[in-house]
Amino acid sequence: MNYFSLKEWSIMGDKLKNKLKKKNSNKNKQIEIEPIDTIEPEPKYVSSIPVDPNTTSGRSFPLRLTDIEKGQLQILADKLQELVPNKKISRSRVLRASVYVQDSISLKKLARSIVDNT
Repeated sequence: MNYFSLKEWSIMGDKLKNKLKKKNSNKNKQIEIEPIDTIEPEPKYVSSIPVDPNTTSGRSFPLRLTDIEKGQLQILADKLQELVPNKKISRSRVLRASVYVQDSISLKKLARSIVDNT
């Protein structure tokens, strides 16, 4: 254990005070401001692009499915592809579209499927 004399404590306290004074003196410096007429705006190289609401973020969403669930999802995607032949229907589109199904009949069917299959 280190023991300091009263003189050493006062020296350490003075050093600490000097450090604090230096820090505070930097805060009180005057900043010179150029007149508005002489400031030229910096050119902007970033353009804004309208966001398509159907575009995904590209982030990975680690959804674990069993092989049976993947097969059933592919069957559902194939059935939807038959209903909409002019649009490419993928399994991820089916999953993304399913979050918007909120009518009571479909919700009851989903709840029944959850109870029966999990």
